[in-house]
Amino acid sequence: MTVLKINEDRLLRTAKALETVNPGASSPEHIRDMIRANIRPGENTYIATGGWMAFTWMDREQVTHVEVSVEAFSVLKFLEGEYAL
Repeated sequence: MTVLKINEDRLLRTAKALETVNPGASSPEHIRDMIRANIRPGENTYIATGGWMAFTWMDREQVTHVEVSVEAFSVLKFLEGEYAL
C-alpha cells in the first residue's frame, strides 16, 4: 500500500514566503487540502496553483513524498508590483 507524505516543513516555509509574495495563497491548511484533493498516493506528478507548486517522488518503500515550494510566477508578479504589499 502506498502512502502520501507531505513535507510539512517545506509546506510551512512556502506558506510563510507566500505571506509576502502572494498573501491570498498563503494558508497552509488550504495548500494541504489542495494537495490531498489533487494528488493520489502512487502518482508521480505535480500541481501548481495559487502561487505555489507541489511535486511528488516515491521511495523504495512506495511512500509518495510531496514537496512544496513557491512558484516562480508569484515571485515574478511580486517583483513586478502586481502583488504589492
